[in-house]
Formats: sequence, C-alpha cells, structure tokens
Amino acid sequence: MANLNFRIVEGDDFFESVKDDFIRLYRDGVKVQDIQERLGLSKSQYMNFLRRLRRTGDITTIRNPHAGAKPAPKKDYKKHPRYYSYNHHINRWTVTYKSRYYACFRKREQAECFVDLMKECNWDKSRKDELKWKAIKRS
Repeated sequence: MANLNFRIVEGDDFFESVKDDFIRLYRDGVKVQDIQERLGLSKSQYMNFLRRLRRTGDITTIRNPHAGAKPAPKKDYKKHPRYYSYNHHINRWTVTYKSRYYACFRKREQAECFVDLMKECNWDKSRKDELKWKAIKRS
C-alpha cells in the first residue's frame, strides 16, 4: 500500500496579503499582464482572484478590452457593389445578385457589361440569356 503525502492549509494568507493591491490595480485600469507581473501571479491565480473578488462583491465591473476602440470603417464595396467576382475553381468571372447566380464569363469586361445590362432591366432573370449574348458580342 502506497503512502500519500499531503499538506492541509488552514487559511489563504497570500490572497489576503495581495487582495488590496489587486483591487487597486484592477480599478485603475492596469493591464492584466502588468498586474500579474507586479503581484507575481500566474494566469490561473489571476483568474481565481478575480472570480473570488467578484463573488464577494469587491469588484463589480467587468472591463471591456475594446471599450476605447474606434469603430471599424464602413466598407465602400457595400455602397457600390460590383455583383461579379473571379471564381478560381472554374477560372471564370461569375455574376451574382442577392445570392442568385446569373452567368459566368471568361473576361472581366464581359461581366461588367452584363451587370450594366442587368441593372437596366432591374435584374429580370428571364432576360439573362439574351443579355449574356449581348455582353459577349460587345467585348
């Protein structure tokens, strides 16, 4: 039968000794990594301290790392969509509108011409074959 060696620790003195400094640094907005370095904490110790302090109510706010970030700039292509893109699997320019396939072309100019023609007829799918041939003949 194997002998088991273990220690029973009555109180957590380390937590109590670091608690006030942790709360002050956290509320001042110091980075997590800097708090860990200053207090000599590992990532798991930091998370355990944070969890305990939230449970007791000493820390009530949850810091948002993206709070001061600027919003992402709006994409210009959504204001002026092209409606055609290059498909590398079939090596063709594919025209789609509202997730519906319309046609594919060997040349970009043909796809651009087709999109212009389809815009004129308000994307009437019944006229796509006729307009496809017009686009091919123009370029």
